[in-house]
Amino acid sequence: MKTVAEVARELGVSTQTIYRRLNSVEQGLTLKKGKMTYITDDGVAYLKEECSTLLNTVEHEKKSDSNEVKFLREQIRVLQEDIRVKDERYAELAERLAKIMENQQKLIGMEKMPLIEDKKKGLFGFMKKKNIKD
Repeated sequence: MKTVAEVARELGVSTQTIYRRLNSVEQGLTLKKGKMTYITDDGVAYLKEECSTLLNTVEHEKKSDSNEVKFLREQIRVLQEDIRVKDERYAELAERLAKIMENQQKLIGMEKMPLIEDKKKGLFGFMKKKNIKD
C-alpha cells in the first residue's frame, strides 16, 4: 500500500488527480487510517492504467495538434504567396495606370496648344501663296 502523495509523485500527477480518479470508481481501492488515505495494490494498478491511458490520450492529442499546426502553417504559407503574387500584379497595374495618366496629361496639353497660323492667310494660306508664284 502507498499513500496518495506517493502514488501521485510516482505517476507524475497531482494528488487532486488521484482523488478524482479514485472517486470515479467503486470503493475498495483505498483504506483510511486516521487522516491518511492509503491506496491498495489494486488501486495503484488501476491508477497506473488510468494515467497511462490519460498520457496516451494527451500524446495523441499533441500529435493531432501537431498535424493541425502543420496544416495551418502550410495554409498560411500558401495565402502569403497568393498575397505576394497579387501585390506584384497591383504594382504592375499601378505602373500602367501611371503611364496612362501621363499620356492623358500630354494629350490634354496638346489640345490646349494653339495652332500657328497666319490670320490673314488661314491655315493653308502659305501653301496657296507658294503655288501662285510657281
